[in-house]
Amino acid sequence: MSRLFQLLRWLLIGGITLVAFAALSGCQSVETEGVQTPNVAADEKAEPPRDLQRERRQRMGK
Repeated sequence: MSRLFQLLRWLLIGGITLVAFAALSGCQSVETEGVQTPNVAADEKAEPPRDLQRERRQRMGK
């Protein structure tokens, strides 16, 4: 029984180490790797960025 717990402990430590290393190295999932092409059609339809501070000042009457 002790050997089983030892094995489980090492598997847990190894799993945590693997996850920590992957997070620190900035590893990406397979779907997001590689060259990402910009979506030109979506960019053409997108609104220009809004000036939220200017809109807030106009609402406040300044």
